[in-house]
Amino acid sequence: RAATCLVAALWVGAAVITALTLMGVIRD
Repeated sequence: RAATCLVAALWVGAAVITALTLMGVIRD
């Protein structure tokens, strides 16, 4: 369960970073 939680957190973090990067690129 802990491993699944960690993987899910990594996926969420990656999604947030990707969204921020895309917004930055579009905004730029």
